Amino acid sequence: MLDNVKRRFRDIKDRVLLHGSYRRIFDSPDGARVLTHIMKVGHVTSTTFVPGDPHMTAMNEGKRLLALSILRFVGTEHKKLIEQVEETLTHED
Repeated sequence: MLDNVKRRFRDIKDRVLLHGSYRRIFDSPDGARVLTHIMKVGHVTSTTFVPGDPHMTAMNEGKRLLALSILRFVGTEHKKLIEQVEETLTHED
């Protein structure tokens, strides 16, 4: 039982440390730029569906899942980041 408690404590500690690493990275200007790029290529603000190609659709969904997982883990406000991506995409056109 003590081993389970120690393992659980270590898992929690590792997750807290990892979360801190994510926050430090993505809270920096370079990290915010990278996160915006991840959101763009991860189809966070666009459709993942590719007509007639279920494999590409599945691949796009995988990218989207990863991008959303990073956003959730970082704890960044989704709405704010989506607005930033949409603004970036608008200025690229």
